[in-house]
Amino acid sequence: MKKLKSKTLIILIAISIAIIISVALVINKVIELSKKKELIKSEDSKESIVTVNELKINTSKLELEEGTSFKLNVIVLPNDAINKEIKWMSSDESVVMVNDKGLVSAKKEGKAIITAKSADKDKTVFCEVDVKKAEIARIKIDNISKEAKEFASYNVDKIYKEYNEITKDSNGNYKEKYYTILEDGSKKLNDSWQEENDKYIKNLEEAFSIRSNIINKLVDDKKSFIILKHTKKCEEEEYSVSDGAEKILKENNYSYLYIDTLSCNGDESIERSKIYIDEFENAPIIIIKGGEIYKYVDPNSISIKNDEETKNWLNKYINIK
Repeated sequence: MKKLKSKTLIILIAISIAIIISVALVINKVIELSKKKELIKSEDSKESIVTVNELKINTSKLELEEGTSFKLNVIVLPNDAINKEIKWMSSDESVVMVNDKGLVSAKKEGKAIITAKSADKDKTVFCEVDVKKAEIARIKIDNISKEAKEFASYNVDKIYKEYNEITKDSNGNYKEKYYTILEDGSKKLNDSWQEENDKYIKNLEEAFSIRSNIINKLVDDKKSFIILKHTKKCEEEEYSVSDGAEKILKENNYSYLYIDTLSCNGDESIERSKIYIDEFENAPIIIIKGGEIYKYVDPNSISIKNDEETKNWLNKYINIK
C-alpha cells in the first residue's frame, strides 16, 4: 500500500513538472511572437518615413556681374520626402555669398561653387558661379541743394525728440502736468497730454508729407540723386555706412537727402514715396538715376566695414576724389 502511494506521488510530481514545462514553453513562444510583431511594426514604421534620394537645381552654371544677384532653386525628390531642409554654402564668400533662401550675391570678380545640401541623407547639388567685373559708367549727380535743405528742415527725429522733451522727464516718464492720478492710484494721460500728442502727430504727418513730396518731385523731374538712411541697424554695427558716406559726399560737394530713422516712430518719408521697395528698409545708401532706382547698399549681401570700402562702393557709380 505504501509503495502504491509513493508511486502515485511520483507520477503526480512528474505530471506537474511536465505541465509547468509546457506552460513555460507556451509563454516563451508568446513572448517570441510578440517580439517579432514589434520588430515588424518597427520596420514598417521605418519604411513609412520617406527620405530624400535626389536634389535638382535650376542651373549648374551661372555667370553674374559684380553687384548683381540670382535666386537658385532646389527641388527635393521624392516630393513627399519628410525633411526638405536645404543648407547653402559658398566655396568663397569674398566672391559670392548665398543666403539660406538660395539667393546668390556677386561681390567681386572671380569664381566660386555654391553647394546645396539636404539636411536628410546629405544629398548635394552644385552650381559653378563665374563673377565678371561690372562695366558701369559713372552717373552725373544733379545739384539738389535747395531740395536737400528743405528736406532737412522737416527733421522727423527732431520732432520726436522735441515731443519727448516737452512731455517727459529725464527718466522717460510723463511729467505730472500730463496725467491725472485716479482714485485707485493709477495714472491716466489727460487733456494736456492729448493736446501735445495731437500737435506731435500733426507735425509728423506734415513732415512725412512734405519730405515724400520732395522725393516724388525729384523722381518726376527725372533727377539723379542720393538718399542716405541712418537706421537702427547702423547703430548695431561697428561701422555706420551712412555716416561714412555722408562725410565722403560732403568732401566731394554732393548734396543728398538724409533720413534718420533712429526714433521709435521711424521715418515714413521714403516709404510714402514712389520709389520705395522693401529692400530699402535697412539700405544706408540709395542712388536714384533719372528718377529710377539705380543702385543701393543691401546690408544682407554687401558688407562695408570702413570709409575706404564706402568710398570704393560709391566710386563705382559716381565720381569720387
